[in-house]
Amino acid sequence: MSQTISIIGATYAGNKGAAGMLSATIMQLAKQLPEDTSYRVFSLYPKKDRPLAQAGVEIVSLRSIPLVLVMPMLAALFALLKHIPGLGKIPLKYRPLRVLAESDILLDLSGISFADGRALILVYNVCCVLPALLLHIPVIKMSQALGPFRSFLNRRIAKIVLSRIKTIFARGSITAEHLEELGLVNWKRSADLAFLLDHDENSDTLEALIPKADRSLIIGVSPSQVLETYCTKAGHDYLGELSSVINSVADRTSAHVVILAHSNLGEDSRSRNNDYHVCRKLYELCNKQNTVLLLEDRSPAELRSIISECDVFIASRFHCMISAICTHVPVLVTSWSHKYLEVMAVFGLDSYVVELQDITEESLAEMLISIINDRSAISKKMKETLPDVCRSARIQIDAVVQFLDSRKYPKPGGTAKKLFGQFYSDLFRTCAIGHSANESIKQFCASGGLVSTLLSERMANGSSDGALVADLLITEEGPVPQTVLVEIPSDVYKYAGSIYSDFDHVDGILNILNNREGCYDIVALPCQIRKIRKYVESNEHISDRVGLYIGLWCGHATDRRLLLDLLKRWRVSLGELKSFRYRKGHWRGYSEIQLKNGSRLKKRFARNYGLFQNLYVDCMQRCFSCSDHFAETADISFGDCWMRAQKTEEHKETMVLSFSDVGEKAIRMLEESESVRLSRLDPVLAVQAQKRAVIWHTYNTEARSKLAGFFRLNIQSNLGITPRINDYLAAVMILAAYRIFNSRLRFLFLRLPWWVLYPFMAVQKLMLNR
Repeated sequence: MSQTISIIGATYAGNKGAAGMLSATIMQLAKQLPEDTSYRVFSLYPKKDRPLAQAGVEIVSLRSIPLVLVMPMLAALFALLKHIPGLGKIPLKYRPLRVLAESDILLDLSGISFADGRALILVYNVCCVLPALLLHIPVIKMSQALGPFRSFLNRRIAKIVLSRIKTIFARGSITAEHLEELGLVNWKRSADLAFLLDHDENSDTLEALIPKADRSLIIGVSPSQVLETYCTKAGHDYLGELSSVINSVADRTSAHVVILAHSNLGEDSRSRNNDYHVCRKLYELCNKQNTVLLLEDRSPAELRSIISECDVFIASRFHCMISAICTHVPVLVTSWSHKYLEVMAVFGLDSYVVELQDITEESLAEMLISIINDRSAISKKMKETLPDVCRSARIQIDAVVQFLDSRKYPKPGGTAKKLFGQFYSDLFRTCAIGHSANESIKQFCASGGLVSTLLSERMANGSSDGALVADLLITEEGPVPQTVLVEIPSDVYKYAGSIYSDFDHVDGILNILNNREGCYDIVALPCQIRKIRKYVESNEHISDRVGLYIGLWCGHATDRRLLLDLLKRWRVSLGELKSFRYRKGHWRGYSEIQLKNGSRLKKRFARNYGLFQNLYVDCMQRCFSCSDHFAETADISFGDCWMRAQKTEEHKETMVLSFSDVGEKAIRMLEESESVRLSRLDPVLAVQAQKRAVIWHTYNTEARSKLAGFFRLNIQSNLGITPRINDYLAAVMILAAYRIFNSRLRFLFLRLPWWVLYPFMAVQKLMLNR
């Protein structure tokens, strides 16, 4: 089912800072969301935006007057009439309202909103989100500056409107303080979206204008119509003082000056979002022999590339400042709002922000000379801090993806919530779901390929020297599971896929750790992880040889005997067997047998190996006492998402849980990887997706322990919970089947058609689903 994302508060034309946020938002979302996701942008400048829009983005005309007067009125009318037959659809004949009503979410990209002293803009800020709130469309205000809220009118309106927003992302500490003062709790910190904008790092746009042979120092300047208006009201000669400083410093340093319009609607428009005229005025005041004026309408990425070619930059536009930071160009900032200061403070460069009341020729000249002299140190600060800031900016993209993904899945039921609260609320740190974007590895993986990708990338970046995994070796005696050390990143994918037959993986891993130096990632079942960690932590000589403990969610382990008997049933000669895969394909998939003569056999997993496994045929006896399904002693663990929504997904996805700081770091690495599509989920959904297995490991374990004596088994449980009637019924069915398949009747029951055994298994699973 396709999703529709609507965006408001930013356009491609005019303010290129807003255009950069818009481009970065769609670009980053497209990396994580399905290809059929629709993006619709409500535009103040539809004719100018359409030729500039990214591929596949629909521009919806919504100019200022309709936005303020028509949309709120029609949205309110729709809210009143929607349940009245014949009348409810009338307001939807207005296309912008219809587009909004079809949206799954509205993203507000306003750069600054609900700030004191901007009465007309306040109306615009309200009208950007009010129709969506009336239509009950979730709204996320992407990273922006908000407040202050000192005036009565702004404070009152902001409190009413902002409290109804799903999530607000505060761009910096000052905005965060304003939101706290307003008493809001629906906000998070996140850096500006423009930090995620890509650009051409090898650009040389200025080459034709300023030959490299003539370049000693390039000073870039981006004046602002907004700042000039504020300065005029405050009695400052903004352009006069700025031009005097530029001319003076350029003469002293033999510098070239580049003036560019970062918000550009052309010569015919007069607007706060048009710096065309203020750039021309500044150019007329500067020494034209060493000054270049760039008034062409350029994309945000092109403007960032030009800024990257400068040695220092004077930014009066907010996103010019961000582009300078992203390209490590030391920047002097002339400011009219707290939004500049709070971002520069993150980089420890707030001393290079000149606020409105302090803009003088002397202050600007002194600071510009200081920046020129210290530009290496300033650039170094930017480089050191930028990766963390980009991670912060990505938080809001992940939040949007997580919200949209969560809508695909049902809200956790009462049983899942109870189980989570009872057993896992203090254990699970982060839950996510995703798959590898590498289509070529799908043939190897039983699920989403996340484990293989994580192992491969950790080896490639030096985080580990190799991985200890399980493999299925084909011998004359049939398939034999074994422990394998993988030391080449690309080789990991050869060993992808699940191994359901039990073997002594612990001994194999410890043997390698004891005899090989290096740091290795370990992939194992919950009980195996627990034993290995205990051994490693008690033996100092190998304590540094494990990089990451990776657990695999485990219903139970099965004796190899079942596989050998099923191969006989399928009339597969062990001598002719070339390879075997327990499970491949989408949803439950199929088992694949490849023979030496080149032929392949496919057996539906749910009617063959999976059926007997779900009947607990040849279940290892230790598993009957196990209460650890999610590998709680691992750093990170992975498992299948058995929820109905997965049946219609193009990709089989894997769920992941973290249990430690190291595990959290691993999830962040997957999130930042270009090879992975990952989004975070409510941890309760991990329990929902594995509800039957969780009940089997908890309430059913307790029931089995109480009934074990009747089946001549020794099953222990220390959970201290009271089994329910359905738990006892399921336990009887499980233990009875286990005993029957270990009796003289085994081969008779193994030969029964699937449709005879399946109803028994279905009833057993029904008992485990309550």
